[in-house]
Amino acid sequence: MEKRRKFLKLLGLASGTAIVAPTKIIASISENDKELSELLGHNLDIAPKKIITTMREFNNDKLSHASKAEQEYAKRLSFKSNFQILKRVSHKTDKKIFMYNAHTGETIDLVYWSQGEYIHENLRKINYFMRDFREDKIKKINLKTLEAIHQVSQHTKKGVPLVLNSAYRTKRTNRRVGGAKHSQHLKGNAIDFTTDRKDHTSLYALKRFLIHNHRGGLGYYPRKNFIHIDAGEKRSWRG
Repeated sequence: MEKRRKFLKLLGLASGTAIVAPTKIIASISENDKELSELLGHNLDIAPKKIITTMREFNNDKLSHASKAEQEYAKRLSFKSNFQILKRVSHKTDKKIFMYNAHTGETIDLVYWSQGEYIHENLRKINYFMRDFREDKIKKINLKTLEAIHQVSQHTKKGVPLVLNSAYRTKRTNRRVGGAKHSQHLKGNAIDFTTDRKDHTSLYALKRFLIHNHRGGLGYYPRKNFIHIDAGEKRSWRG
């Protein structure tokens, strides 16, 4: 019990008090490493970088990267109420697509995943938005690619859409634009995008993020100002 009080004091929390409705995230534990390691009973190298003390604006990306470690901390510190909130938020986190089509002038702002399930009606709308507008043909867009776009949107300016350059292409359109013979665009597996002028997030920064987080193909085209992502094997190149 004394160790637990000491640990809470080091984090700046009220000693012995379970936090039910916290208001902010406690900063990473980088000081007194040796002492904290002894209190936790394991090396800090495997400890989470942050202690979750709020569920406000808690996104699925953070949860997926920290859930096991955070759950362990919740159990160790007896934050049982927070632990239950964490589980509920994990289930309720929405995923959405917010994009502007540079060719058609259309904008889409739709939640495609909610309450642990895909919303098929909205997925069909996304397929239409990402259609081959030249041929007016529609194909199902690979969900792995949509997930990558959702991840990217979490690292760009809020309220500003990503800009769609190209998604599904028919063979005729693919030849017209000079695409690769076996392009992933033909299967609905690829999306080319850039950022809005109002969003000052650099394409290079997004490329670096995707290298570590996207498990498919990644093409970086700085001179043409766009990024290509697809659902193929993990690989990367510069165009």
